[in-house]
Amino acid sequence: MGDTPRTREGAVAGAFGAALSVAVVIGLGLAFGTPSLPELISDRVLELTPGPVFSFVLDRLQTGAKPLFYLSIVLALVVIGAALGGWFGRRQPSSLLGGALLLALGLWGVQELLVLPLFGAGVFGQDSRGAGPLGPTVRLVGMLVYGAGLAGVLALLRPDSRFLPERRSALRIGVLGVLGLVGGGALARALTGARDMGALSRVPGRSGTGLPEPVTPVGQFYSISKNFFDPVVDRATWRLEVSGLVQTRLELTLDQLRALPQYDQLQTLICISNEVGGDLISNGAWRGVRLGELLSRAGVQAGAVDVVFTCADDYTDSITIAKALQPETLLALEMNGQPLTEKHGAPLRCLVPDIYGMKNAKWIRKIEVVGTDYQGFWQRQGWSDSAEIQTMSRIDYPVSGAQVPFDDIELGGIAFAGARGIRAVEVSFDDGASWRPATLQDEIAPLSWRFWTIRWRPERSGSLSVLVRAIDGRGERQSAVRTDPFPNGASGYHRIFLRVA
Repeated sequence: MGDTPRTREGAVAGAFGAALSVAVVIGLGLAFGTPSLPELISDRVLELTPGPVFSFVLDRLQTGAKPLFYLSIVLALVVIGAALGGWFGRRQPSSLLGGALLLALGLWGVQELLVLPLFGAGVFGQDSRGAGPLGPTVRLVGMLVYGAGLAGVLALLRPDSRFLPERRSALRIGVLGVLGLVGGGALARALTGARDMGALSRVPGRSGTGLPEPVTPVGQFYSISKNFFDPVVDRATWRLEVSGLVQTRLELTLDQLRALPQYDQLQTLICISNEVGGDLISNGAWRGVRLGELLSRAGVQAGAVDVVFTCADDYTDSITIAKALQPETLLALEMNGQPLTEKHGAPLRCLVPDIYGMKNAKWIRKIEVVGTDYQGFWQRQGWSDSAEIQTMSRIDYPVSGAQVPFDDIELGGIAFAGARGIRAVEVSFDDGASWRPATLQDEIAPLSWRFWTIRWRPERSGSLSVLVRAIDGRGERQSAVRTDPFPNGASGYHRIFLRVA
């Protein structure tokens, strides 16, 4: 591509049109619940990302990983739009608008017939979440906006336009300013929407002055999903399908589920991506239907191996039939005395004892009994299939780096080992050479975290480290071997550093 004035003008116009197109498509997608092209690409790239790579990026960027990834895709689309605009700028169509709209229609066809199938969404996006005529229509509008923006800005920037020459510099500055504003606005709108829906939820940091609340408030409960925009399910039209190796296929409305016997359960959830000492762990008060009772109504056939959950965001995962039939495995409708929020899986999610949060599926729309060991979304990337929770413990206060007095001080934190429970917690003030027993608070519930405290008087001033470890209800001590979350969840002792003065 030659560095000619027409090429440069076309590139500026194309970048403007692409940014405006992205903004429109994202806005319409949020309004109508249809995934935009950046979302479809993001979901597919995430699914194809090897587990170790995903874990490496997530461990280091945490909640910044998704915004940066999404930003890179949006910027890539703007760059592609600029390149196409530069190519178009060298042409001499009899009508700028007609030629640009014809280009836009051709790009829409390539997108729907080639690009989307390449990224696993199917022709016209029919294999993606929110499939239907609305998705292609929204994307068509976006492409037409690109064509109109391309033609409009080119008309303003061309030397033969009706604008006076002395205004062209101001126009160029204005176009670039609007380009930045529109592109930034598109990204801000996208990230705001994703954050509101929980995809980018940031867990509040610990105060360092005390233990967390026994039951985590809904607004502080951690939330992780594979999505950039979590789904919003229409409760009025939602149905739960129970099928597969069952004698009677069931289809239940939300009211029919609520009419079934309801059970209350306090249970802690922890993300498999939680690092040693991390915050991706919360305790909730749940209410719902026992999955085992629902499966009994359907009648499980011989040969059943797994129960597969399919969700409104196309996420899938599975648990063993034995785990599904345990009375503690719950299909939750409420959280902390209120109906589930969208961020936490409304209208229905599952609660499964002893396994990490990724298998506690949200936005469930289908439950299928199958005769094979089904590998879900994260398992196909190499994450653990059994996903059994590893014993963990954490020092909540004081925080690492704090200065403490040369006097009696108190430390405290949490420990958790799933349904195995916590038998003891031990703390070391001499880098693991000796261990002191901590005081355990009364058990909140069999499936909940356990609080511990210990009082201690430093023997010297200066800097020192503090370690904590837990012993589960079976008498097995927490692993001292430090490992990253991928693929089985993090292990190792939590360590903090204090300054005694």
